[in-house]
Amino acid sequence: MPRRIVITGAGRGIGLGLVERLAATGDEVWGTVRNDAAEQAARAAGAHRVERLDLGDQSSIEAFGALVRDAVDSIDVLINNAG
Repeated sequence: MPRRIVITGAGRGIGLGLVERLAATGDEVWGTVRNDAAEQAARAAGAHRVERLDLGDQSSIEAFGALVRDAVDSIDVLINNAG
């Protein structure tokens, strides 16, 4: 059964590699990114959903928090890679 996995920092480096690998196994991968280029990279790697999240911006954190609260019962794994 596919898992729903949220990966922060999904637009490059380790996060992008995790998106690619986990999406290839059939998991539903949600990624967070800070800009358009990172969003395109995450989508190209197979992310099912891409959301903006900038840990230096409180309103961005609150908006993402609301999204996660609404989906918390359906998120199986969180990989907190952003930093």
